Amino acid sequence: LYPDARGSTTWDLYRRAQEQQTTLRFEQYMPEVERWYEHHLFPSPEGLTVWARDVTEERAEHARHERRIADSAQRFRALIENGSDGVMMVTAQGEVIYASPSCARIDGRDPSDVRGRSVLDSVHPDELAEMRAQFEHMLSAPGTCVSGQHRFRHADGSWIWIEAIGHNLLHDPAVGAIVINFRDVTQRRSAAEAYV
Repeated sequence: LYPDARGSTTWDLYRRAQEQQTTLRFEQYMPEVERWYEHHLFPSPEGLTVWARDVTEERAEHARHERRIADSAQRFRALIENGSDGVMMVTAQGEVIYASPSCARIDGRDPSDVRGRSVLDSVHPDELAEMRAQFEHMLSAPGTCVSGQHRFRHADGSWIWIEAIGHNLLHDPAVGAIVINFRDVTQRRSAAEAYV
């Protein structure tokens, strides 16, 4: 019925399924009808049963879905990388595994220099115990949030005030980290103190 199939990949798969008595599944594009077909091969000693199903629309929908995911990821990346707030992802031990590019505008450090370091390394010594306690509290239960203002050492050696919110998302398989959003509030604090 299909003499052109002899010697093709399809023919080879049919023969392998029959000779090895192995069930096989594959997809094939058929240019003569411009369609994709999914083939299931079920061998038996008497012959080969072939189930074929048109999956052209499924493949097109899958491609559209993949495009939407890629577009969404690109938009998310643009928001994170161009936002004014810094975003970090840290492990349960406090090790930085991601730092957004905006972190450099806040504390003067390149994100690649921050990765692998403890988020507590730059905390002012007078506030380190409080920061550790907040971190431990955040680890106490999935979804726990903590917020506060603390002094951090800038790359130039000065101390800046950082306002931060940490959210424990270690339990979320899509995140698997503690997410910290932060901003420099040094000028705001200075202005408030000068007003008082």
